[in-house]
Amino acid sequence: MINLFHKPVFIAALIFLGSINAEPVLKKENRLEFQIDETILNGKDIQYYLILVDKEGKVISETKENESEFSFEKQVKPFDIYNYWDKKGDEEYFILMTKVAYVVDKDISFFSEKKLSDVNFLNERLPDYKIEETGDKKYKIHCGFLAPSFEYDLSFYRPPYSQHPEIKSLVQNICIEQINTKLPMPSLTLVQHNYNFSRVLMQKTSKMSVSVSNFYAFEEDKTLEINYTLNYIYELPPKFLGGHDLVINEILDGIKGLIIKTRELSQ
Repeated sequence: MINLFHKPVFIAALIFLGSINAEPVLKKENRLEFQIDETILNGKDIQYYLILVDKEGKVISETKENESEFSFEKQVKPFDIYNYWDKKGDEEYFILMTKVAYVVDKDISFFSEKKLSDVNFLNERLPDYKIEETGDKKYKIHCGFLAPSFEYDLSFYRPPYSQHPEIKSLVQNICIEQINTKLPMPSLTLVQHNYNFSRVLMQKTSKMSVSVSNFYAFEEDKTLEINYTLNYIYELPPKFLGGHDLVINEILDGIKGLIIKTRELSQ
Protein backbone atom coordinates (compact mmCIF):
# COMPACT_ATOMS: atom_id res chain seq x y z
CA MET A 1 0.00 0.00 0.00
CA ILE A 2 1.61 3.20 -1.11
CA ASN A 3 -0.37 5.36 1.29
CA LEU A 4 2.38 4.97 3.87
CA PHE A 5 5.16 6.56 1.86
CA HIS A 6 4.76 10.06 3.26
CA LYS A 7 4.90 9.30 6.97
CA PRO A 8 8.69 8.65 7.21
CA VAL A 9 9.38 12.06 5.65
CA PHE A 10 7.41 13.88 8.32
CA ILE A 11 8.80 11.74 11.12
CA ALA A 12 12.36 12.35 9.97
CA ALA A 13 11.69 16.05 9.45
CA LEU A 14 10.12 16.72 12.86
CA ILE A 15 12.81 15.37 15.20
CA PHE A 16 12.80 17.02 18.62
CA LEU A 17 12.44 16.29 22.35
CA GLY A 18 9.52 17.24 24.60
CA SER A 19 8.46 16.59 28.17
CA ILE A 20 4.68 16.17 28.41
CA ASN A 21 2.93 12.84 27.85
CA ALA A 22 -0.64 14.16 27.58
CA GLU A 23 -2.04 13.64 24.09
CA PRO A 24 -1.89 16.91 22.14
CA VAL A 25 -4.76 18.28 20.09
CA LEU A 26 -4.19 19.30 16.47
CA LYS A 27 -5.64 22.76 15.74
CA LYS A 28 -6.10 23.30 12.00
CA GLU A 29 -5.36 26.70 10.48
CA ASN A 30 -6.46 27.86 7.02
CA ARG A 31 -3.50 30.07 6.12
CA LEU A 32 0.19 29.25 5.81
CA GLU A 33 0.88 32.61 7.50
CA PHE A 34 -1.24 31.81 10.53
CA GLN A 35 -0.54 33.72 13.73
CA ILE A 36 1.07 31.87 16.61
CA ASP A 37 -1.49 31.31 19.38
CA GLU A 38 0.35 31.19 22.70
CA THR A 39 -2.70 29.85 24.52
CA ILE A 40 -2.85 26.81 22.24
CA LEU A 41 0.89 26.19 22.28
CA ASN A 42 1.36 26.68 26.02
CA GLY A 43 -1.42 24.15 26.48
CA LYS A 44 0.84 21.65 24.68
CA ASP A 45 -1.43 21.49 21.65
CA ILE A 46 -0.33 21.92 18.04
CA GLN A 47 -1.18 24.43 15.34
CA TYR A 48 -0.94 23.17 11.77
CA TYR A 49 -1.68 24.06 8.17
CA LEU A 50 -1.93 21.43 5.44
CA ILE A 51 -2.85 21.76 1.79
CA LEU A 52 -2.75 19.18 -1.02
CA VAL A 53 -2.93 20.36 -4.63
CA ASP A 54 -3.42 18.12 -7.67
CA LYS A 55 -1.37 18.19 -10.86
CA GLU A 56 -3.73 20.76 -12.40
CA GLY A 57 -3.31 23.18 -9.49
CA LYS A 58 -6.65 22.42 -7.81
CA VAL A 59 -6.89 22.14 -4.03
CA ILE A 60 -8.15 18.63 -3.25
CA SER A 61 -7.53 18.41 0.49
CA GLU A 62 -10.67 20.26 1.57
CA THR A 63 -14.27 21.04 0.70
CA LYS A 64 -15.13 24.32 -1.00
CA GLU A 65 -16.84 25.48 2.20
CA ASN A 66 -13.56 25.19 4.10
CA GLU A 67 -10.99 25.68 1.37
CA SER A 68 -7.61 27.08 2.35
CA GLU A 69 -5.97 29.90 0.49
CA PHE A 70 -3.30 28.74 -1.96
CA SER A 71 -0.75 30.56 -4.09
CA PHE A 72 2.06 28.66 -5.83
CA GLU A 73 4.25 31.75 -6.09
CA LYS A 74 3.83 32.77 -2.45
CA GLN A 75 3.62 29.41 -0.70
CA VAL A 76 5.52 26.89 -2.81
CA LYS A 77 8.15 28.68 -4.85
CA PRO A 78 10.06 30.21 -1.89
CA PHE A 79 10.60 26.74 -0.41
CA ASP A 80 11.77 25.18 -3.69
CA ILE A 81 15.33 26.25 -2.90
CA TYR A 82 16.82 23.46 -5.05
CA ASN A 83 14.82 24.57 -8.12
CA TYR A 84 13.08 21.26 -8.76
CA TRP A 85 10.07 22.94 -10.33
CA ASP A 86 12.11 24.87 -12.89
CA LYS A 87 13.93 21.66 -13.86
CA LYS A 88 11.00 19.24 -13.89
CA GLY A 89 10.51 19.16 -17.65
CA ASP A 90 7.49 17.01 -18.52
CA GLU A 91 7.09 15.62 -15.00
CA GLU A 92 3.95 16.54 -13.06
CA TYR A 93 3.56 16.49 -9.30
CA PHE A 94 0.96 16.70 -6.62
CA ILE A 95 2.02 19.42 -4.17
CA LEU A 96 1.75 18.91 -0.44
CA MET A 97 2.55 21.84 1.86
CA THR A 98 2.44 21.82 5.65
CA LYS A 99 3.32 24.05 8.56
CA VAL A 100 3.42 22.79 12.15
CA ALA A 101 3.99 24.88 15.30
CA TYR A 102 4.51 23.50 18.79
CA VAL A 103 6.35 24.22 22.04
CA VAL A 104 8.95 21.98 23.65
CA ASP A 105 9.84 22.15 27.34
CA LYS A 106 13.54 22.51 26.66
CA ASP A 107 15.78 25.59 26.66
CA ILE A 108 16.84 26.76 23.20
CA SER A 109 20.46 25.80 23.99
CA PHE A 110 19.40 22.15 23.89
CA PHE A 111 18.92 22.29 20.12
CA SER A 112 22.49 22.23 18.85
CA GLU A 113 23.78 21.31 15.42
CA LYS A 114 25.82 18.51 16.99
CA LYS A 115 22.83 16.89 18.65
CA LEU A 116 20.40 17.30 15.76
CA SER A 117 22.85 15.72 13.30
CA ASP A 118 24.11 12.86 15.50
CA VAL A 119 23.15 9.56 13.86
CA ASN A 120 22.78 7.81 17.20
CA PHE A 121 20.38 10.51 18.37
CA LEU A 122 18.45 10.24 15.12
CA ASN A 123 18.11 6.47 15.44
CA GLU A 124 17.00 6.74 19.08
CA ARG A 125 14.21 9.10 18.04
CA LEU A 126 13.14 6.84 15.15
CA PRO A 127 13.29 3.29 16.54
CA ASP A 128 11.04 1.88 13.80
CA TYR A 129 13.46 2.90 11.06
CA LYS A 130 17.15 2.52 10.38
CA ILE A 131 19.17 5.64 9.63
CA GLU A 132 22.59 5.23 8.09
CA GLU A 133 25.13 8.06 8.01
CA THR A 134 26.60 8.26 4.50
CA GLY A 135 28.67 11.44 4.74
CA ASP A 136 28.98 14.75 6.55
CA LYS A 137 25.36 15.47 7.59
CA LYS A 138 24.19 13.05 4.88
CA TYR A 139 21.97 10.07 5.64
CA LYS A 140 19.91 7.26 4.20
CA ILE A 141 16.76 6.14 5.96
CA HIS A 142 15.43 2.61 5.47
CA CYS A 143 11.69 2.53 6.09
CA GLY A 144 10.59 -1.05 5.44
CA PHE A 145 8.52 -2.83 2.81
CA LEU A 146 5.53 -0.48 2.48
CA ALA A 147 7.37 2.83 2.62
CA PRO A 148 10.20 4.12 0.45
CA SER A 149 13.76 4.49 1.54
CA PHE A 150 15.30 7.84 0.76
CA GLU A 151 18.39 9.96 1.28
CA TYR A 152 18.58 13.30 3.02
CA ASP A 153 20.98 16.09 3.88
CA LEU A 154 20.90 18.43 6.87
CA SER A 155 22.08 22.04 6.76
CA PHE A 156 22.18 24.45 9.71
CA TYR A 157 21.99 28.24 9.67
CA ARG A 158 21.92 31.01 12.25
CA PRO A 159 21.12 34.74 12.02
CA PRO A 160 22.18 37.02 10.46
CA TYR A 161 22.60 34.43 7.65
CA SER A 162 25.22 36.70 6.09
CA GLN A 163 26.85 33.84 4.14
CA HIS A 164 23.54 32.51 2.88
CA PRO A 165 21.36 35.25 1.35
CA GLU A 166 18.86 32.72 -0.05
CA ILE A 167 18.21 31.35 3.45
CA LYS A 168 18.00 34.88 4.89
CA SER A 169 15.40 35.81 2.30
CA LEU A 170 13.43 32.62 2.92
CA VAL A 171 13.40 33.01 6.69
CA GLN A 172 12.51 36.70 6.52
CA ASN A 173 9.64 35.97 4.16
CA ILE A 174 8.47 33.08 6.33
CA CYS A 175 8.62 35.17 9.48
CA ILE A 176 6.95 38.32 8.22
CA GLU A 177 3.56 37.53 9.79
CA GLN A 178 5.13 36.19 12.98
CA ILE A 179 7.26 39.32 13.32
CA ASN A 180 4.01 41.26 13.56
CA THR A 181 3.38 39.38 16.81
CA LYS A 182 6.83 40.41 18.07
CA LEU A 183 8.35 36.99 17.50
CA PRO A 184 12.10 37.46 16.96
CA MET A 185 14.21 35.87 14.26
CA PRO A 186 14.86 32.18 15.00
CA SER A 187 17.95 31.18 16.95
CA LEU A 188 18.57 28.27 14.59
CA THR A 189 17.27 27.19 11.17
CA LEU A 190 17.52 23.55 10.07
CA VAL A 191 16.97 22.66 6.40
CA GLN A 192 16.40 19.02 5.54
CA HIS A 193 16.51 17.99 1.87
CA ASN A 194 14.94 14.58 1.13
CA TYR A 195 15.58 12.94 -2.25
CA ASN A 196 16.19 9.66 -4.14
CA PHE A 197 12.95 8.08 -2.95
CA SER A 198 12.67 4.41 -3.80
CA ARG A 199 9.59 2.87 -5.39
CA VAL A 200 6.90 1.03 -3.41
CA LEU A 201 5.20 -1.94 -5.06
CA MET A 202 6.67 -0.82 -8.41
CA GLN A 203 5.11 2.65 -8.01
CA LYS A 204 6.92 5.97 -7.94
CA THR A 205 6.42 7.80 -4.65
CA SER A 206 7.89 11.27 -4.04
CA LYS A 207 10.23 13.34 -6.17
CA MET A 208 11.59 15.30 -3.23
CA SER A 209 10.70 17.19 -0.08
CA VAL A 210 12.27 20.13 1.70
CA SER A 211 11.73 20.76 5.39
CA VAL A 212 12.63 24.06 7.05
CA SER A 213 12.57 24.08 10.86
CA ASN A 214 12.99 27.33 12.79
CA PHE A 215 13.78 27.18 16.51
CA TYR A 216 12.86 30.14 18.74
CA ALA A 217 13.50 30.87 22.41
CA PHE A 218 9.99 30.86 23.84
CA GLU A 219 9.38 31.98 27.40
CA GLU A 220 11.51 30.54 30.19
CA ASP A 221 13.15 27.18 29.43
CA LYS A 222 10.92 26.56 26.41
CA THR A 223 11.53 26.36 22.68
CA LEU A 224 9.08 27.05 19.88
CA GLU A 225 9.62 25.07 16.70
CA ILE A 226 7.88 26.03 13.47
CA ASN A 227 8.34 23.46 10.73
CA TYR A 228 7.47 23.97 7.05
CA THR A 229 7.56 21.07 4.60
CA LEU A 230 7.13 21.12 0.82
CA ASN A 231 6.60 17.82 -1.02
CA TYR A 232 6.46 17.04 -4.73
CA ILE A 233 4.61 13.72 -5.13
CA TYR A 234 4.32 11.54 -8.23
CA GLU A 235 1.18 9.60 -7.37
CA LEU A 236 -1.40 9.23 -4.60
CA PRO A 237 -3.08 5.98 -3.49
CA PRO A 238 -6.11 4.95 -5.58
CA LYS A 239 -9.55 5.90 -4.28
CA PHE A 240 -10.41 2.33 -3.27
CA LEU A 241 -7.50 2.45 -0.81
CA GLY A 242 -8.58 5.83 0.56
CA GLY A 243 -6.99 8.23 -1.92
CA HIS A 244 -5.74 11.57 -0.68
CA ASP A 245 -7.77 11.33 2.54
CA LEU A 246 -5.67 8.34 3.57
CA VAL A 247 -2.45 10.28 2.89
CA ILE A 248 -3.63 13.24 4.97
CA ASN A 249 -4.73 11.03 7.86
CA GLU A 250 -1.39 9.21 7.82
CA ILE A 251 0.48 12.51 7.94
CA LEU A 252 -1.57 13.91 10.82
CA ASP A 253 -1.31 10.66 12.76
CA GLY A 254 2.43 10.68 12.17
CA ILE A 255 2.83 14.25 13.40
CA LYS A 256 0.82 13.64 16.54
CA GLY A 257 2.41 10.26 17.20
CA LEU A 258 5.91 11.63 16.92
CA ILE A 259 5.16 14.46 19.35
CA ILE A 260 3.64 12.07 21.88
CA LYS A 261 6.52 9.61 21.53
CA THR A 262 9.31 12.15 21.83
CA ARG A 263 7.72 13.88 24.80
CA GLU A 264 7.49 10.54 26.58
CA LEU A 265 11.13 9.74 25.79
CA SER A 266 12.38 13.04 27.22
CA GLN A 267 10.93 12.61 30.70
